[in-house]
Amino acid sequence: MIGEVSGGLYEALADRYESPAARRLYQACARRIAAQIPPSTTGRGLDLGCGTGLSTEVLVQDRPRIAWEGLDVAERMLAIARTKPALAGVPLGLGAAESLPFPDASFHLVVVNVAYHWFQTEARYEIRRVLAPEGKLLMVVPLRRPSGRASGNRMLRRALFARRGQVVSRPTQGETIERLYEAFAGWRNVTCEPFGLTERFSSGAEMARELAARGSLQAVFGSAHQEASHDLMGGPDPADLEFDWVFALLVAEG
Repeated sequence: MIGEVSGGLYEALADRYESPAARRLYQACARRIAAQIPPSTTGRGLDLGCGTGLSTEVLVQDRPRIAWEGLDVAERMLAIARTKPALAGVPLGLGAAESLPFPDASFHLVVVNVAYHWFQTEARYEIRRVLAPEGKLLMVVPLRRPSGRASGNRMLRRALFARRGQVVSRPTQGETIERLYEAFAGWRNVTCEPFGLTERFSSGAEMARELAARGSLQAVFGSAHQEASHDLMGGPDPADLEFDWVFALLVAEG
């Protein structure tokens, strides 16, 4: 949730961001990241784009020997994170990924959980700058899913087709494995593995509300997100509405 566009968006979404469904999805992704960190690891870690602290909660619980910090561009998201007992004592600061407010080589680990698609190119250089020698970047990144067969994916694809004259291709719609390897070609020991997660919704209206509250519809449809939400709410509802996510787990050394 870093950058000028995402900052304003998530300031507005903060109070309805943490639904049970969003918590399940984002914390499942955060556990994938935590599993890549040996339990004995120490040092200083940054949760970049921490938002309301959903991933930070997991990192603090699963890898408590690391001194975790969080950074986000939306002050209202951070205000919610600061109310959580699980994050008491965790520094949570305001700042952008493209201009990190830390000295060189400050962190042994930088984590980015489903936020990289909002970053500008400069963020990669800033992350590398603040990583210590042998430090690691661990990210979960949403991938583009044009051919998803689940009922929710088909509904979203129909909405994209209906709004094809209004929607332009943009990085916030997701990455590809190939583009990620190209972006991190200068890093060491880069691995990028896809994995999937499935969500279930009771109706198109529920799916539209959830995706809008997280900023997902805005990421895909841009300025046409409200019209797309109406398309999803007005369409026929399958008996068992499922939405398949595909993510990449990227690990790289600076």
